[in-house]
Amino acid sequence: MPLTDVELAYLRSEIGSTVDEADLDLRYERLGTAVAVAHEVVRERLATLLSGPSSFSLPGVYSESTNDGTIRALQAQTDRLQTTLDAVHAPAVDVQQGGAGRIVRTDRVR
Repeated sequence: MPLTDVELAYLRSEIGSTVDEADLDLRYERLGTAVAVAHEVVRERLATLLSGPSSFSLPGVYSESTNDGTIRALQAQTDRLQTTLDAVHAPAVDVQQGGAGRIVRTDRVR
């Protein structure tokens, strides 16, 4: 099942508007939720930043650097997405048995 317009809008808000929709659809089929797709994409971006050089320069032509703020922002985003994934996949508690329940809108989980 392909991503809905709502899920695609959510993904764009998390990972930007220049995304390959076909790639996102494949990830969605494999992972099952838009949150999991966003988490995977952001983790890949963080891994790419960490594995590459922290700066690159062609004097007078081009320069690029990855500062600690960018890395911290991506780490914070992956942590937030992981917390959301953990909450979505946490076992539900039986409220009738005296447990504290978890309210989930199933139309928003995916």
